[in-house]
Amino acid sequence: MTDNKLQSILVYRIATVPEHKSNGKDDDTVTSISSNSSGSPFVKLLAVYDNTRKEGSSKKEYRHVDTISDILKSNPPLSDCETGKLGDFKIVDSNMYKIVYGADTNGLCLAVVTGLKYPTRISIQMLTELYNPYSEQFGAKFKSSSFKTLNKKSRHLLSSFYEKYEDVANVDKTHDIANKIDKVKETMQENIVQALQNTEHIESLASRADVMHEQAEMFKRKSKVLHKKMKIKNMKTTIILGLVAVAVIVGVSVPFIMKEVNRRKNA
Repeated sequence: MTDNKLQSILVYRIATVPEHKSNGKDDDTVTSISSNSSGSPFVKLLAVYDNTRKEGSSKKEYRHVDTISDILKSNPPLSDCETGKLGDFKIVDSNMYKIVYGADTNGLCLAVVTGLKYPTRISIQMLTELYNPYSEQFGAKFKSSSFKTLNKKSRHLLSSFYEKYEDVANVDKTHDIANKIDKVKETMQENIVQALQNTEHIESLASRADVMHEQAEMFKRKSKVLHKKMKIKNMKTTIILGLVAVAVIVGVSVPFIMKEVNRRKNA
C-alpha cells in the first residue's frame, strides 16, 4: 500500500526473560528490556486496532502482527529514554507500508503501521500523544493482562486515535497547506501545459498562414506570367488573323483589278 493512510495501531510488551523463568508463561517476573539486554527479547501483543477487523478478532486475523513481532525481536527499542515517556523511535520501511514504533522504560511498546506517504513525524506525534492516556489507563495492567482482555478494553481509546489520525489533514496543518500548494502547483502546471499547447497551436496556425501566403504569392506570380503569355498569344492570333484577312482580300481583289486593266487596254 503506497498511500498516506493510517492502517493499524498496535500495543506490545517487550521484556527480557530471566534465566530462572522456565515455565514459558508470561508473568510479572519478566523484566523490562534495556540497552544491556542480550539475546532476543520477550515480545507479547497486548492490543491492536485495525478498522478492517471486527472487535473480538483473534491475533491471527489482524494484519502485520507477526511481522512487527519479528521486527521487535530483532531490533527492539532500547527504552533508554526518560522514565514515564515514550522514546527510541524506530522506522522500518517496506515496499507496501511503513512501521514506526517506540517504547518506555517499563517495556510498553506502541507501534503504528501506515502507508508509505504517511508523514513519519505525524506517526511519532500520534504515538507520543497516545502514550499518556494509555499508560494511565492500562500501565498497571499491561504486564499481567491477556490479549483478549486488554485488546477489548483498549479498543475505544485506540479507535479514537485511529479516527483522529486516519486523515493527516485533520492533525497536520502543514500537510494540509502542502497539499493545497501541491494542488496549486498542479493547476499551474496544467495551465502552463495548456498555454504551451495553445502556443504550439497558434504557431501551427501561423505556419499554415505563412504557407498559404506563399502559395497565394506564387499563384499571383504565376497568374501574371500566364496573363502575359495569354496576352502575347492573343496578339499573335490577332496578327495572324489580320494577315490572313489581308491575304484573302488581296487574293480576291487582284483578279478583278487585272481583269479591269485588260478591259481598259482593249477598249
